Amino acid sequence: MIQSKMTDTFYPQIASVFKDKNNCRKFINIVSKYIDSNTERLSTTGPVKKILFTYSDRNSVYDLTGVSEKNIEMVAKQIKELSRGVNASNPFNILLFLMIRYFRINKLEAERKSANIYLILSMYPSIHAKYFKFEPNENIMSFTVNSLSNKYKIKQQGTLLATLVDMVEIADNHYKNIITRGNDKDIADYISAVKTRLNQFMKNITTEFMKQHASGRYLNYDTDNEDPDNFSVADNNSLVIDRISTSVSTNLAVKGPDQKSVMLSAKMNKISVNDLRSTMNSICRDKVNRPKIREIISCILYEFLFTGQYSEQDIYDMKFTLYSSVIYKRSNTTRSNIVRIKNILDFWIKEYSSIYKKSNLVSTLNQFRRAIFMFFIFTIQQTK
Repeated sequence: MIQSKMTDTFYPQIASVFKDKNNCRKFINIVSKYIDSNTERLSTTGPVKKILFTYSDRNSVYDLTGVSEKNIEMVAKQIKELSRGVNASNPFNILLFLMIRYFRINKLEAERKSANIYLILSMYPSIHAKYFKFEPNENIMSFTVNSLSNKYKIKQQGTLLATLVDMVEIADNHYKNIITRGNDKDIADYISAVKTRLNQFMKNITTEFMKQHASGRYLNYDTDNEDPDNFSVADNNSLVIDRISTSVSTNLAVKGPDQKSVMLSAKMNKISVNDLRSTMNSICRDKVNRPKIREIISCILYEFLFTGQYSEQDIYDMKFTLYSSVIYKRSNTTRSNIVRIKNILDFWIKEYSSIYKKSNLVSTLNQFRRAIFMFFIFTIQQTK
């Protein structure tokens, strides 16, 4: 008979804690705070920067759940399936599995995703250190990723964080039955599966990185600037656009739309907050929209920084809001960025807005299009 000693011992406590919605919100905030503090390191095109996952990052979850690390260790030592490897017997991994199980059974999607993200992020530092004793050169890593075929997840997803999120979500979906069952062997199998996928990803990218490093064919951006007076500002603006569009699109994919930005955008354009919230949630959840989200942010920033000739600091000023409002109102423009912005907005409204599908009115289209546009303006301004 396959035993479920770990689940029998600690799951009731987990269930008791997360029946309280306030505790669910607290957990999501723990994960969001960790991601926010490491946004720059997680938004790179590949596994470049070292990231720490400290005792404090673990203890915040132990404290919230009231489950003791030592107690999990004591029980794990009595279970053969959980004593076969460091990751399977790691108390924090076991705690997160039990939380993932509760969130899956109770259909708490945001909480389940947050627990899975925290699980793979807690594993990442040690596996990164296994393959890279020192941080790899970012230029070579960027060249490596750009040279990969589209079969590689890192090429598809665009950032390290988005790749890790996709990786653990695929594992969760594949093992959803054993997660729900939750016996001791299931716990070991799921934890080992996530670790194996992460390890294989790092092994593959390291192999490709070493090939490019040995070949010398990579682009060294530090030495390619032949005319600083002509190109330094343009290069800097391009980096700003890439950094902000990557950061915003990653945050929206992981955490969803900011509710304050949704509310402000809806009220400014006199549409239902709930309708806009539902539309933005649908847009951000659908993976096919990630390239479009990144593109629309890039188009907005290009118009402001290059056409408007403003600085990065001006993005966080009223200048950005006012200038963006002006370019939106240009109905007969042939400027490719503005045309593309409006085409993407129209597509999203027709695809995801239930109100537009019911009414099909031009006035509804205009109100929703402007509201979504302003949502992105406010969201960009929150990203530093």
